[in-house]
Amino acid sequence: MTVHDDQAVAWLIEAALRYSGKAVSVASLPALAVIYPFVLDRPLGYVASNSPMLELRSEGPGHQSVTLSSMV
Repeated sequence: MTVHDDQAVAWLIEAALRYSGKAVSVASLPALAVIYPFVLDRPLGYVASNSPMLELRSEGPGHQSVTLSSMV
């Protein structure tokens, strides 16, 4: 199932982060087993940066991670 809605994608990212209990690389988000059977069809960095529940961190050139705002 492909998810096109930004709010739904943000909710799925938040659920995956709550499940993992730690920050996750933006690039590895779509491959997390907890995301299956969904395909996140939105730019994940953009969605995370616009969500009040998520915080996007830059960890060097070309590497971003996302975490829950409450985990900071």
